[in-house]
Amino acid sequence: MQLIYLNKISFEIKNCLISDTEVFLKSFFKILIMSALFNSSLSLAAAENNAVANNKVDAFDQAAMEAIKSKVETRLKGMVVNSIKPAPLANWFEIVAGGEIYYVTRNADHLFTGQLISIKDEVVNLTERSKVALDSARSPMRAKVLAGLSDDSFVTFAAKEEKHRVDVFIDADCGYCRKLHQRMDEMNDLGITVRYLGFPRAGLGTASHKKLEEAWCSVDQKTALDKVMAGGRVVAEACKNPVADHYRLVPQFGLTGTPAVIFSNGDLIPGYMEPKRLLAELEKRGL
Repeated sequence: MQLIYLNKISFEIKNCLISDTEVFLKSFFKILIMSALFNSSLSLAAAENNAVANNKVDAFDQAAMEAIKSKVETRLKGMVVNSIKPAPLANWFEIVAGGEIYYVTRNADHLFTGQLISIKDEVVNLTERSKVALDSARSPMRAKVLAGLSDDSFVTFAAKEEKHRVDVFIDADCGYCRKLHQRMDEMNDLGITVRYLGFPRAGLGTASHKKLEEAWCSVDQKTALDKVMAGGRVVAEACKNPVADHYRLVPQFGLTGTPAVIFSNGDLIPGYMEPKRLLAELEKRGL
């Protein structure tokens, strides 16, 4: 490519008249700039290819990651970096914080969140690939934490002939949570027991949080949740309840919305799923 540019420059010099000097100089500098940009892009591509190919953590990267973690947590108050590793881009790192994936520069001056997509040989969503790996790694932890909760932490809609069990994080004002609840009899008939946990998406102390607390504090919790999930309210005296504890599990579990269905092995199914599809997923996984 450089040879082509040099030949072009030579051609311009040979064919330039004195009266065309200004035109020539503009063309000359334009060619130099294009050449510099091309060489720069080659260098960047080579660096990125090396980063992708190697993707190894050396002492230099390890020191950088420790510094990045410290800077990010200092500059973004409240953010806790759970993990960090080199990203498939030169001088960029992938961090996980609060269940979300971010990309940050080596000097920690710039950070973005979004989809990183490789189009080199085929189109691959690298961010989604990382999310799948991250979620898979969380499954055993979720299963262990949920197994450690007492039965009265849940509001349980038990199947008469239980074959499967799912734990579902719900929000009182979530349309798809209400849709799922409307299909409760069908899920129970398929042998699926559903245990509810609270996830007021608007946060603690909000109206959604209050509605869930009222249901958990009711004498008849199932009837109370029937009313709440139909858009109504219940009257119940304040009591010690687990909704706030459920809410604190949300970032640890990597939940981003409701309903969030968790299987007995800890696998997460985000969003609403038709009862028969849910049953098929459970059977496919041998759960």
